[in-house]
Amino acid sequence: MVPTLLDTMRDESHELRARCAWALGEMQDSRAFDPLLGLLADPEPAVRIEGIRALGKLGNPQAIQPLFDIWDALKAQKKKIGDRVPSGLMGIYWSWKKSVEVVREALQQLGINPPP
Repeated sequence: MVPTLLDTMRDESHELRARCAWALGEMQDSRAFDPLLGLLADPEPAVRIEGIRALGKLGNPQAIQPLFDIWDALKAQKKKIGDRVPSGLMGIYWSWKKSVEVVREALQQLGINPPP
């Protein structure tokens, strides 16, 4: 199932790409990490939103810097999609215990008080 979803993420339909990202986030399969990172540059906002959410679900702390990068870029452009980045970081916080302090610091830099 995961390989099929990964292949479908290259489809020209932005709705299909967004749905695949959502499904991969729900499955929490680490094979999806790099393709989901690629969605952060997708031209369609709905796809980027699902990519952010799915990265949070995967819980890989390697997503922290790319999420910061997109947050900075989108905030500078005043795009509302940037508001989704903290939720992606919160997903990493809850799902990856080894990186709690790293994510806690990242959330604090965004002005968000993380849970204890």
